[in-house]
Amino acid sequence: MLRILVDGEGSRAVELCIRAGLGERDRDEQWLVTAVRLPGRWVLSFLVSPGDLLADYTWCGPAHEVRLAVANAVKTAGLARAVGAA
Repeated sequence: MLRILVDGEGSRAVELCIRAGLGERDRDEQWLVTAVRLPGRWVLSFLVSPGDLLADYTWCGPAHEVRLAVANAVKTAGLARAVGAA
């Protein structure tokens, strides 16, 4: 189950960027991601991830970098999915 908690102006767009960065996930995977808007930037934290591989990961940066930051974190943790994988 994927849960994304977002707070701040532009929340829907950031949520969509997080989802895009995560890619397709299995329904049995547990994810909890938070995103909070601060002046000029977003703070993302992975509170729960498969195997807690991203449990201590926090990122801070501009909205236009959210998708890439999430994708890079997932890839670095070894949680990236091949395109077309179920």
